[in-house]
Amino acid sequence: MTPLEAGDPAAANAWLARHGPACWQQADGAALAAACTAVPDAALPAWPAVARWRALAALLADGADAMPCLEVAHAGHRAAGQGPAARLDAHIALALCLVDIGAMEGVTAWVQRSQAEDGIDAAPGDSGDVGLPPEAAALWLALGEAARAVLSPAHGQGAGLALARLHQHLQPLGPPLAAHERLLVAQVLVNAHFTRQQFEQFDRLQAAVEAPALFDAAPPLARARWHHTLGFACYQVGRWQTAETAWQQALALARTQGLAHQALMASLAMLRLLLDRQRLAEAAQLEAGIDPRWGAGRPMQLMWLQQMRARLALLRGQPARAQPLLAEALALAEQAGLSDAERGALHTDQVQLLLALGQPAEATALLDRLAAPEGAPHRDRAVFQCLQGLLQAQALAAAGDAGAAARLQAALRHAQALRYTMFFRLLPERAAEICALALRWQIEPAFVRELAQERQLPAPPGAGPAWPWALWLRLLGGFELRLQGQALPRQGKPQAKPLELLRYLACAADQEAPMRRVADALWPDSEGAAAHKSLEMTVQRSRRLLGDERLLRVHDGMLALDAARCSSDLQQRRHAGRALQALAMQPGPDAAAELAQAQALLQALAACARDPGALLLPGAPDAPWLLAARAEAAAEWRRSLQAGQAVLARLSARAGGAGAAAADAARLQALALGLAALGAGEAGG
Repeated sequence: MTPLEAGDPAAANAWLARHGPACWQQADGAALAAACTAVPDAALPAWPAVARWRALAALLADGADAMPCLEVAHAGHRAAGQGPAARLDAHIALALCLVDIGAMEGVTAWVQRSQAEDGIDAAPGDSGDVGLPPEAAALWLALGEAARAVLSPAHGQGAGLALARLHQHLQPLGPPLAAHERLLVAQVLVNAHFTRQQFEQFDRLQAAVEAPALFDAAPPLARARWHHTLGFACYQVGRWQTAETAWQQALALARTQGLAHQALMASLAMLRLLLDRQRLAEAAQLEAGIDPRWGAGRPMQLMWLQQMRARLALLRGQPARAQPLLAEALALAEQAGLSDAERGALHTDQVQLLLALGQPAEATALLDRLAAPEGAPHRDRAVFQCLQGLLQAQALAAAGDAGAAARLQAALRHAQALRYTMFFRLLPERAAEICALALRWQIEPAFVRELAQERQLPAPPGAGPAWPWALWLRLLGGFELRLQGQALPRQGKPQAKPLELLRYLACAADQEAPMRRVADALWPDSEGAAAHKSLEMTVQRSRRLLGDERLLRVHDGMLALDAARCSSDLQQRRHAGRALQALAMQPGPDAAAELAQAQALLQALAACARDPGALLLPGAPDAPWLLAARAEAAAEWRRSLQAGQAVLARLSARAGGAGAAAADAARLQALALGLAALGAGEAGG
């Protein structure tokens, strides 16, 4: 097929009418593009069919932008009174918004254009009406109808029938499709089933289109786009490993085939996943290798790049560095023509940045605006309302307001209904505090535990026994070891030394100790070298017992339990007690907030164990190290109770003036009764 000489639009139009469908079927974008160059840009409005073919040629090229050509085609067909052709242009554009992830600019306008064409016949019988063969036109119309259902969920007319038609194309005996068309259909279907929460369809679609003979016949660009779309859908429903595998495949394919734009998109997707999984070192390495020129200057891609860079800076605790990056991302979103409502993810990041910068009032004001009925589309508005509720619950809890629990329950139920598990994704410590508060109050515990485990949230101070610890040890009043919430099975020969090592570290300050001290404590009758050798063997056996060597770390001559994933009732009692002692020494300026903090710490102490003042490891052999640990634990417990009494006395004095609120008096009485209950028995340590 010889490219036409430039300057002959009529010849180009005739050539495309004859050869365009075959070029498309063969994924020969070069031939399509060459024929389209016969029509100068300035003349395209008069030749809308050529403009459409140029858009389809752009879809077959990495980094090319098909949407401007479709704008011209749609306007030209409408101006010429060719309604069915204009409708087809709109549906092609909607499908491309899902197929080419970089084509989302102006998606709202395309939905509106498609809606404006609703009265036009959706199944033209004469190919001359639309400039494509009937079967090709029918395929694009079905794709567009399904895409509109994704992009405009309120629209359901014709969507079910369109999905059924598209599924028929993927059946072994269905209408024949080119290899790249099969992947195009599958991409639209994945998005449609995601919107309908039919997540079981993901695996079926993957099996249908990734059969080697058919899949390998598709162009690399189509395969890379399929991997990217599948990864996105799986990522959104928490199937992290499947998403990571898909995006790694997309990135490898893009790099080996020289698909620069797809390499950028896959890198950005991987970067987002790594940031959400708190794999910051890997994220920084990936970000350093991204070349912004891969985006060919398209504002949407550059916007996502700056957004991911801002997220990385914020997760690294650098909000001042994140601020200009996020501001640039917002400016690029405006340049790309995204409406305020379409900048939902950027605004969510903006709220978190304001909180990290210590500007809660500004963050709250932004959330109030976004959560208003006119502030965002339905799903985004619901997300903002959920964040609004979580922030309000935290503030109420800090002030000791009795309505905090009800507000938190409403917000978390809202999050669960939305499947919104990534709230405060850039402030994992804040998300962890919310989860710990919910678990302490037994609010949606199954959802919260699963969320904390999936996101690998860092356990906040005083998280308590309800937190989904990878390793939890009960030490006060008895001994129990739980791994991932399950008690260690009592079978086989007891592993005395590995268990003693874990007990020793759990009793140590900050759950770590020098290896030499551990060896001397556990093998007091052995020589130094022999004791050290025994310790090394015991560490190996302990790791096998735990099933995760990361839980027991050796570094710089120190032996430690991973404080972010391991804890015990003793450690939680120690954290709460020290916080109570600090409160006793440094009173806060606000009596109500101080009373709320004292109540929370008292509740944390009471929740640490069945009997917080019970003997440490009763029944265990009275080794010298254990006797010393018991004495220290008993002293810490007495100091905590004394600190509680001091705080109570100070608060009672401050609340004794005229006009003292009855609620404060009731809280003080509850605080006094709680302290009395904790101190009723002498702690044996």
